[in-house]
Formats: sequence, structure tokens, C-alpha cells
Amino acid sequence: MRTEGLLGGALMLLLPVGGCATTSFSSDLRRVQELSRSPVPLRVADAPPEDHDPAVVQAVLSAPLTADGAVSIAFRNNRHLRASLRDLGVARGWLAQAGALPNPVVEFDIRYQTDRTQPLQGDIRLEYGLTRAILTAQRSGLARAELETAQARVAGAVLEMGYEVRAAFYAVQASEERLMAAQQALDAFAASRDAARALHAAGNISTLDVSV
Repeated sequence: MRTEGLLGGALMLLLPVGGCATTSFSSDLRRVQELSRSPVPLRVADAPPEDHDPAVVQAVLSAPLTADGAVSIAFRNNRHLRASLRDLGVARGWLAQAGALPNPVVEFDIRYQTDRTQPLQGDIRLEYGLTRAILTAQRSGLARAELETAQARVAGAVLEMGYEVRAAFYAVQASEERLMAAQQALDAFAASRDAARALHAAGNISTLDVSV
């Protein structure tokens, strides 16, 4: 009776531990968004790593491209980042499994007697992993720490990609500005040359002035 009481008490204490583990992947994604402060679309993480939605990309490219739009396209087209987001589901699964209590094993054994005057004899055996049940809280805590580590790692990958894409976007913008300035300067020189030639043809300036 003492052993049965201890077992029942241990099970009652550990039942809340098994119920606290959740399989919500959206909560992990929201945590990554909070850590990285980047709006990672749910579709990016929810779809397979090799899948993509070209319609969404075309919708972004139909308007003037911004830094945020470039980051959004990069999130959707980068398979490594999307696979990293899917790894959060693996860590979440380990947490759910670690927080689950072991299932009891029940065995029935019926023995037939050679003497038909004797009744059937049966045994019932119940096995339960008490050690595993007691360590459920420790395993759940370790799995939760691993999940939080995975969230931080993925948030770091999101931050790194967002920084690289924005740096490349602004570098392209700066190159376009330099190209535009050079084109305007070239157009100004061409206009000045044409004007000098016209003045020379009219006899208003000398050949030396035109060559300068």
C-alpha cells in the first residue's frame, strides 16, 4: 500500500508537467519574430523548403522594390533559412515528447490446468516506468532549453540574412545613383560639345575654342 501510494502521488504531481508541452509552431515563429524584430511570413516556415510562391514574389516586384520587399523575397527564396525555420518544429516535437509521461504496460497471462476440475489461473502484470516519470520534469526543462536555443539560433540567421540583403540593396541603390550622376554629367558634356560645334559653324567661336 505504501508503494502504491507513492506511485499515485508521483503521478499526480507529474500530470501537469505532461500537459504543459504544446505543439504550436506559430508560437515559435512569433518568438523568432520578437527576437529578430523581422516579420518572417508564416508561409515561409510552413511550406516545404523546396517550395515557393512565385505569385507573391511577382506581387512584390510589381511595385517599386524597397529594402523590406527585398528581404521578404530573400526569405521566400532562401532554402537554408526556410529549412532552419522547419528545424524549430523538430525542437518543439522533442519538447512535446520529453513532457509526455510514459505509458503503463499491462500484461494478462492465463494458464490452463491439466486437471479440468481446477479453475483457470490468470495473472495480471502492470509495469510503469517510475524513474522515467520522475525525470519527466528534468527532461522537459532540458528540451525547453534546447528549443529556446534553436529559437535564438534561427533568429540570428534571420537577422544575418536581413542585414546582408539590406546592405546589398542599399549598395545597389548607391551604384544606381552614381551611374545616374555619371550619365547626367556625360549628357551635360555632350550638350556643351554640340553647342560649341553649332557656335563654331555659325562663326561665333574659333576652332581653338571648340577643341577646348
